[in-house]
Amino acid sequence: MLSLVSVAKKLFDEAAEKAEKEARKGSFGDTTPQSDDAEAHVKKGPKPVTRPRLERRG
Repeated sequence: MLSLVSVAKKLFDEAAEKAEKEARKGSFGDTTPQSDDAEAHVKKGPKPVTRPRLERRG
């Protein structure tokens, strides 16, 4: 049977890991380019479908 101390330590470690992960996730902040001449990110459309060469030959 697990002792109360080991269970409490495990819960404390898990909470610390979760807090550290959240801190890392939030540390990125604003990732927009800083320079004025940087291009804005534009979503690209779907990739064009190319048929196999054998099918294109007819």
